[in-house]
Amino acid sequence: MPMDGSFTYEAFLQWWGNFFWPLVRIGALMFIMPVLSAKTVSMRFKLIVTLMLTAAIAPSVELTKPIDPFTNEGVWMAVEQAVIGLAMGLVFVVVFQAFTLAGQMVANAMGLGFASMVDPGTGMNSPVIAQLYTIVISLLFVSLNGHLMVVQMLIDSFVQMPLNGHFLSTFTIKALVDWGTNLFSWAMIISLPAVTALLLANMALGLISRAAPTLNVFSIGFVITIIGGLFLLWWLLPQVVVQFQWFMNQSFDFVHQFKLSE
Repeated sequence: MPMDGSFTYEAFLQWWGNFFWPLVRIGALMFIMPVLSAKTVSMRFKLIVTLMLTAAIAPSVELTKPIDPFTNEGVWMAVEQAVIGLAMGLVFVVVFQAFTLAGQMVANAMGLGFASMVDPGTGMNSPVIAQLYTIVISLLFVSLNGHLMVVQMLIDSFVQMPLNGHFLSTFTIKALVDWGTNLFSWAMIISLPAVTALLLANMALGLISRAAPTLNVFSIGFVITIIGGLFLLWWLLPQVVVQFQWFMNQSFDFVHQFKLSE
């Protein structure tokens, strides 16, 4: 603001931009971030949380220059902040979807692939085992203060990626694309013990059916695979906690490596 106390349009753009551009980045993250973006969370609550976070973070954010939102530079700035927020949220979507995919693999191995229910987070049908994993990791996310770590990540992102009108670097975009491959590799890591054990059980049932053709292996095997699968899920549950912590730590470390183009 000028020394004479007058309020110019440039001063208004500076004041308005210090609040609006962080709001775009935070809102984009809230739109895609797992748990926080679930369909069961009301839109009013999401809007209130987004505005509160913006009001808390915006005073510490500095805009390098006033940007008119009604110009090409302003539109591009809004796109940049939205892409940065979506990119940060997408990193954690990979973690949660890895557990969902692992649950689908285990459900198919147990013979429960047909038993599905509506996922409250996405509104789509998914196997009940995938729902079990989703509920467990959602509770772990909150109990391990994952939401507070996300807030800290947001604060650090404005230092790491300031509001200077630059887009994500080519290296960051390529690394983000490569990050998507973790969805399948992590799902295999999570589901491999249970799927392998159930595969061996099915092979044993196949040998039994060859040795005793008159035995109704189908009715017996269906019960064995379900009970054995449930036992394996209970036995492997502590490992899921360790895996989720490691995946989340990898995700936060990866986000802190984001860079803007020069």
